[in-house]
Amino acid sequence: MKILIAYFSHMGNTEELARKIQEITGGDLVEIVPKRPYPTDYRSIVSQAEREKREDFRPEIEETGVDVREYDAIFIGTPVWWFSAAPPTKTFLSQNDLSGKTVVPFCTHGGGGVADTFNEIARMAPRSEVKKGLETYENSATEEEIAEWISRLWQRSGESQKAIQTRQ
Repeated sequence: MKILIAYFSHMGNTEELARKIQEITGGDLVEIVPKRPYPTDYRSIVSQAEREKREDFRPEIEETGVDVREYDAIFIGTPVWWFSAAPPTKTFLSQNDLSGKTVVPFCTHGGGGVADTFNEIARMAPRSEVKKGLETYENSATEEEIAEWISRLWQRSGESQKAIQTRQ
């Protein structure tokens, strides 16, 4: 099984989680980077994120250099902004046809939980098999918790545990 881990991270939490997933799965890692960087000031980013959610804005993103057609499973990582996936993540999803792929969402949040983030990702990948996502406060999930989550993903569908090899 060929795995891609695509993520957007603003403050580094989602990136750290993506790197842990990459270490466990051995998948390819790619960052989703907006062409126009987001502000680092907390109040400014909160205001901008709220406006972008209200307008269903999709910012331009840099080319990732990957062809998702080459992958069987795509892990999609995002911080939770205003109870949903961050806009750059939505841009990536809207620009890539994930039909027939296994999509595995994961997210980081600052205490508000996953909210509608995983449902939103599933709606944006309608012809994919979307697995149960992992949500964590900031970047608090341990490698053991992540490995267990990944193992359960493939057990639930009746697939062999060897479908994904974890490095422990």
